[in-house]
Amino acid sequence: MQDDTAGELDLHQLEAAVHLGMSPTAFAQLLDRGVLPSHLGHDGRHRRVTLRDLEAHRDARFALRQDLAQQARERRRPSYGPESDTADVVIVA
Repeated sequence: MQDDTAGELDLHQLEAAVHLGMSPTAFAQLLDRGVLPSHLGHDGRHRRVTLRDLEAHRDARFALRQDLAQQARERRRPSYGPESDTADVVIVA
């Protein structure tokens, strides 16, 4: 990690991937697709990401996962039982 002159923390691509818990290759694909803004470091060879952008992406990804999990839970609810709106079913043995 390195301090930027503007007072923001810069992370190397590998450090950022570890911070998000993903492989460096998958993280590079995020950068290639423009999902996360990046810039070249002082050496002009390695892409870097600000910690603020990285945490904003992590928070947005977490919120999306929570939303998708809630939708999946709602789809799994049975269409029978006391909370059901379906008609009563009588089983004749």
